[in-house]
Amino acid sequence: MQALPRISLSAAWAVVKHHKRFFIVSQLVFIAIGLVIGFSIPRTYKAEIKLAPENSGPSLSGSLGSISSMLGMNLGNQLSEDAINPELYPDVKSSPDFLLGLCQIKVQTKDGQVKTDYKTYLTRHTKSTWWDALRLKLFPPKDSGVAVAPAGQSDKTIRLSMSDYMLLQGIDGAIGCGVDKKTGVITITAIDQDPLVAAILVDSVSARLQDFITDYRTSKARNDLQHFQKCYADADSAYEASARRYAAFADAHQDISLESYRVESDNLENEMQLAFNIRSQYATQVEMAKAKVLERTPVYTVLQKPYVPVKHDAPRRSFILLFWIVLGFVLSFLWKARKAERPVIIHNPQAERADAAPSASLTPEE
Repeated sequence: MQALPRISLSAAWAVVKHHKRFFIVSQLVFIAIGLVIGFSIPRTYKAEIKLAPENSGPSLSGSLGSISSMLGMNLGNQLSEDAINPELYPDVKSSPDFLLGLCQIKVQTKDGQVKTDYKTYLTRHTKSTWWDALRLKLFPPKDSGVAVAPAGQSDKTIRLSMSDYMLLQGIDGAIGCGVDKKTGVITITAIDQDPLVAAILVDSVSARLQDFITDYRTSKARNDLQHFQKCYADADSAYEASARRYAAFADAHQDISLESYRVESDNLENEMQLAFNIRSQYATQVEMAKAKVLERTPVYTVLQKPYVPVKHDAPRRSFILLFWIVLGFVLSFLWKARKAERPVIIHNPQAERADAAPSASLTPEE
């Protein structure tokens, strides 16, 4: 079996000692690069909010619920009648229509100097690294603004220019949404260069996500409510009309005792009673639909309210500096180790030990 190659520490130290001036200069260069990059990245702040949604699925009891909890499985979400369970919330927040809605929220910086919508704030009042500015200057987007849909195209189709597409990608990267499968707690985060904007953004994302899920879960119940309300309005109009016809006929034939008039009066009264019964049934359906809307409306418990962060989340300049120092040393060492007299990496250690061992002394022939 072939032995693995190893590194000769003595040879490596010899390379560093022989080219120490080169290593000092290269380290100073890479330290300067690390400092430039670290101080070129704008500081960002992260705000966070935690929600505990109502579990709409059937509850698990007994040993099955205990076993699923121990295994980290949330079977309640799988048994839920909703197509959108909490595990799909991250996909909801990344949808283009959801991100477009965030562009219109009103934000304000901590110093109070900027008060505008979020899109204008991102495009005009945020800092960027010098390499991003250089890239945009050398390769500017070919179009600007939202493209207009052609005539005859459905309004449900979303068309974006390249600049707006990049803007939405940046917003999507700035907000995060995670769901704990064991507890079902939803954690929403937002990152921005201003701490107050980050807090406003995470609060808006939370509110809009709750509104989206509420609209989805109550859409069928609200449609049923609108249907029954329309039917009730039609039934009420029909009852009022039949009541007016019956009252007018009864007032006009009070002193007439003909059988034909009594039959007509009974028919009108029965028609009025039937319209009243239909109106009463639809009134009951309206009240039941209202109760269904309230039942389907989810309830979110805020476990952690958003607060304005005090300390910045990134960049970690010490980590960046350490990374460039290590990278500079490795590259410098590899560059000089190629031309070293003694090999630093020994591919066959056993052969080297055999060559280095002193030869066995032979007894001279007499």
